[in-house]
Amino acid sequence: MNKITVIGGLGFFGSHLSGRFLEEGWEVNAIDAMEKNAEEKEAIDMSMGRNANYTCFPEVASSCIARAKSSCYIYAARSTGVEEVVAVAEQLDKDDLFVYLSMSKAHYLHRTGNDSQYEQDVVSIETALKKIAADRSFSILILRAPLTYGLHSEIPLSYVAEKVESNEELLYIDDFVTYILETIQSYIEPSTLEEKRNRTIDQDDILHDSATTSINEGYLLYRDAEKKWIRQNDLK
Repeated sequence: MNKITVIGGLGFFGSHLSGRFLEEGWEVNAIDAMEKNAEEKEAIDMSMGRNANYTCFPEVASSCIARAKSSCYIYAARSTGVEEVVAVAEQLDKDDLFVYLSMSKAHYLHRTGNDSQYEQDVVSIETALKKIAADRSFSILILRAPLTYGLHSEIPLSYVAEKVESNEELLYIDDFVTYILETIQSYIEPSTLEEKRNRTIDQDDILHDSATTSINEGYLLYRDAEKKWIRQNDLK
């Protein structure tokens, strides 16, 4: 059985990734310190905890990465700085695969309102990670996530509703998760791993390969998922 560790495994990206990998029969370690949105994350953890292949580490990633051992890691947490990410990467072993979910400029601009710090805040982390990967001989895949929406997203349903009218190009979370799953599956093939080392995939590549859900379809899926989530948690 394949095993994966998802750092930030109860956040927006991480919870959808953890759930999808569980559905695909993987063993999943979810690491999440639950410092933000604790109530929501506890509900997500309880939902996934019904699966015997799921383990949660409610800790800071750098303190438990050795115990949440696997050969493939996804850093899906909302990073606060280079030191935090580097502390994790420096504990990885030779031949591990480290997938780092970075931010595209569009994503960064939406989150901060100003992209003038993009190179310093985002690209500096990517550069540091590539150096560590080269020094420690593990493979790294950097995915610059486009603006992505869905259940548990920081992008509210009302924002997506506004974009339906203009048919704006946003990426629905299920499309992004499918892209990551398929990319990792191709990376763990021994014959292709070496030639794909230390690669950065930017927003346009992800949108081109993954956007099978229209903004209108995504809005309806997001709306229904949110209603279901609220209903399920009201029953508890």
